[in-house]
Amino acid sequence: MKKKFAAAMLLSALPFCFAWSLTIEEVCAAFSNHPVTAGTFFQTKTISSIKRDLQSSGMFVFCAEGIIWKTEKPFPSVLAVGNDVMVQIGADEKKTVSDISGNETFRNIVSALTSVFSNDAERLKSNFDISLEEKGGGKWSAVLFPKDKTIASVIDSIELDGTVDSSGGALRSVLICESSGDKIAYSFSDLRYPEELSADEKALFSR
Repeated sequence: MKKKFAAAMLLSALPFCFAWSLTIEEVCAAFSNHPVTAGTFFQTKTISSIKRDLQSSGMFVFCAEGIIWKTEKPFPSVLAVGNDVMVQIGADEKKTVSDISGNETFRNIVSALTSVFSNDAERLKSNFDISLEEKGGGKWSAVLFPKDKTIASVIDSIELDGTVDSSGGALRSVLICESSGDKIAYSFSDLRYPEELSADEKALFSR
């Protein structure tokens, strides 16, 4: 209750904050108004070695537990990635569960997003060096640079673009730049904010 009250007080003061300098703590606090964010995604993966773009689209869910991608095109599939588990369901509805507790690259990507949505700026700052730019009108952009050298050898940066206003925070796009030169870009639209995950969505994060 205290955290929600503090977040509400912070959001009410955001118009005044924009006259100064937006902080990552304020961005994360704004997202705490929406513990679950769902909507439509469009993904473009650019493979530098063959100069080719691969595209997919579908529905997504962001929450403190992790990320759910429900791909519709080009082929239907479901991918749920939590802090230590990854669940994949293919077009044949076969379910595969993998332990990713030892996969620091996957865990860092998930950590970047779940830290924002769970109002955990300290965890975000412990894993990344952060460059935050305020663009005016509640728009912001944050570039995250992995602190861990092993992660940095795979991922150069993760860029988040979003908005913050009196109703909370919204993530509009994510760009993952890999050390290989490949890039994965996501854009998000049709945002909605369910009160909680559905029973089927909760089941994806359980073993």
